[in-house]
Amino acid sequence: MKRRPLCMPVVWTILTVFLTAALGDLPAFGEEQLKLAPTTTDPNESLKLLPRELDTLKLEERQEIVSAIRSRKDNYCDDMLNTVEQGVFDRQGLAKLLAVKRECPSAVSLTETIKYVNTQLMCATDDPYNRVLSPKEAKALRERFAGTYKSFEEGGLGLEFHIDPANRLPDKPSQDLAVTGKITAPLAVAISPCTGKPVELTEKEKNEQAVLAKKAQMRFAFGDGRIHHVIAYGPAAKAGLRDGDVVMLVNDSDVSGLEHQYVLKERLRGPLLSKVKLRVKRGVEEFDVVITRGEVIGDNVWSRSLGKHVYAIVISDMAREGTAKQVLDEIEKIKRSDPLARFVYDVRGNPGGQFNEAILLSAFLIHDGVIVSRLERVPGDPSNPQYKRTTWTRAGRHVVVEVKDEATGNVLGTFNFKMLITSKDPLTGEIGSTQTEDIPFVGDQPSVILFDGGTYSAGEIVAAALGENYKGAKADESKDNKDKRQGAYSIGAPHSGGKFIGQIVLPGPLDTSIRLTLFQYYSPNGEWLGNGHNYKVGLKPTLVIEQPELAVPYTVSDAQLNAAVGFLLSTE
Repeated sequence: MKRRPLCMPVVWTILTVFLTAALGDLPAFGEEQLKLAPTTTDPNESLKLLPRELDTLKLEERQEIVSAIRSRKDNYCDDMLNTVEQGVFDRQGLAKLLAVKRECPSAVSLTETIKYVNTQLMCATDDPYNRVLSPKEAKALRERFAGTYKSFEEGGLGLEFHIDPANRLPDKPSQDLAVTGKITAPLAVAISPCTGKPVELTEKEKNEQAVLAKKAQMRFAFGDGRIHHVIAYGPAAKAGLRDGDVVMLVNDSDVSGLEHQYVLKERLRGPLLSKVKLRVKRGVEEFDVVITRGEVIGDNVWSRSLGKHVYAIVISDMAREGTAKQVLDEIEKIKRSDPLARFVYDVRGNPGGQFNEAILLSAFLIHDGVIVSRLERVPGDPSNPQYKRTTWTRAGRHVVVEVKDEATGNVLGTFNFKMLITSKDPLTGEIGSTQTEDIPFVGDQPSVILFDGGTYSAGEIVAAALGENYKGAKADESKDNKDKRQGAYSIGAPHSGGKFIGQIVLPGPLDTSIRLTLFQYYSPNGEWLGNGHNYKVGLKPTLVIEQPELAVPYTVSDAQLNAAVGFLLSTE
């Protein structure tokens, strides 16, 4: 299946070979891979770095390949940096990168080479998203976009549990306490990897560090074991468990007083295909169920009824292709059973994902207005970087895409965004796909969009598109204006994550990947809400609601959800 780059539908002309493999399986080991392979003084280390295709070769044959690698003058460090220079977005960072004399290490491990390239990238661009991913990191990213995670040793049940603030245990001591007997205060300075000198942290950075340290020490008891969410198609779902069920015993043992994370890791998870016995309470009924631990693929879209015609649709991640269609299907399914349905779209904690999914989801929920625009570099000559600006606008049944040259303002092209539709042949069972420019609209009901400081990238695009195009869900709106409704009233934390930059992921040598910031994106109002590469400004909601420190999502302590429901109940 063809992979789409991260937040990036543009077709590169000079890097076609990279794009054909982006986020997909890398090519088999061959001549092109050999010239990108590492050199090292340790033959055993070199052998470890070679792709799995060589596992079937005899040791002597593998050692011959290592010798061939060493004899080559090509250095994969140079290849990585050449790729970076052709695509990196930031003009000043690119100039710094070109000005630094390359001193690519030779005869070192892949890990050391990645460290060198990443240091050059960070020091030049000051952008943490520009980096080479190790083979392990690249594999994890591909699995996230594919929506799969496979562990051949450990299995789970596919359950998420409530954490009750009332069950807070004494905080666990910091790691240094056991060694020195003292708790180290949050760092006031950090050591720059570029200069080796101390860098004073801002007050905001100090506060964020302190909050993270505090959260890391918090502990909670497992409590009554109330299930917050049963992941679809997971082992627990197949066993018939439901949201709201209560797990009373695990293998006939009471776990209510044990630490929450301990119960999850040590009692509920276990060897793949092993069994666990649960005593479950549903209403007044109690029953035992034996579940076989298995592979769990997390839901990225799920819905819940909140009563009185109000429904929450949680979009936890937009990395997978088809996420927007999943949301569309949920909305249409709910509206068929409840024509008076009103929606809370929850993208709190959404780390982002694919740019096209954000465009499509936004288009489903607005019928008129700009969705997003972005300024991107046209990959090419590093000494003369060129840029273009692309705007996506919902206009009636279509999403119109306009591309302009940033320097001259000339229109380079205009076309309609296309939606991919898959279907199954009822006779043969074969899956087929077609494309259409006719984008459905389902955003004519009162709605709220929830976001917070953990909402980034594609999640921010959706929150901005819905919030800034919001029309017609207030209580004083007349029914005659229903056909003008679109978007969603925005409620959340003081600001979203504020990333507002997008990346492409290119395959690198030896199963690595190269992630580059290629563009900045702008809200429908034309604002760039990042702050350099510190990504700390963010989108601001219409109604700011601060969550209590120990708030649990979808319980009475969830102040933001309560505000969203209250708003929707005040509408017609």
